[in-house]
Formats: sequence, structure tokens, C-alpha cells
Amino acid sequence: MRSVRVRILAIFAVLVIAGVGAWQLLPTGEAKTDAITVGTSDIVTSLDPAGAYDAGSWAIYSNIYQSLMTFKPGAIVPEPDAAESCAFVGQKLQTYQCKLRDDLTFSNGRKIT
Repeated sequence: MRSVRVRILAIFAVLVIAGVGAWQLLPTGEAKTDAITVGTSDIVTSLDPAGAYDAGSWAIYSNIYQSLMTFKPGAIVPEPDAAESCAFVGQKLQTYQCKLRDDLTFSNGRKIT
């Protein structure tokens, strides 16, 4: 009988400790403003979009620059991003033409024309 009580008390103590630990992980509602640090072993050779051909540069490039078209997660067909629409033009289908969105601006706020 005594060993049953000890086991029940031990289980209760473990559950209380786990509950207090889980309670500490609940969100507080305060917005976090901490910086995000991304670790990588890839070498970034260029931040110029015209020269980002290695994996490290492309990983940075794809996160800081907007592209004409983008793939939504799980999609197999690209969707317009900076472009309003894109399509092949002409009889031979060798030219791909994109129309830019009207609301695009440079980083200084000037309208892209």
C-alpha cells in the first residue's frame, strides 16, 4: 500500500513539474523584436542579382529581392510576384513577356515606370 502512494505522489510531482514547464512556454502576447540569425556553411560570393549563381548567394538573393514570378509552397506552376502577368508572345514562342504591376516602387519610394 505504501509503494502505491509513493508511485502516485511521484507521478503527480512529475505532472506538476511538466505542467509548470509547459506553462512557461505559452506566448505572452508581446511582439518579439529579436533579430533572426541564419547559420549556413555556404559562401556568399555576390549580393548583385546579376551575379548570384552559387547556392549561398542565391539563398540570400531569394530572401531580399523580389522576382517577376514565384512558386507558392507546393505549387508546380509559377505565379506572378512583381509581374502582373507573364506569357509567351509571337509565333515561335521564343519570347516571354511580363507586364509589371502598377504599384511597384524602388526602395527610396520612387515609382517604377
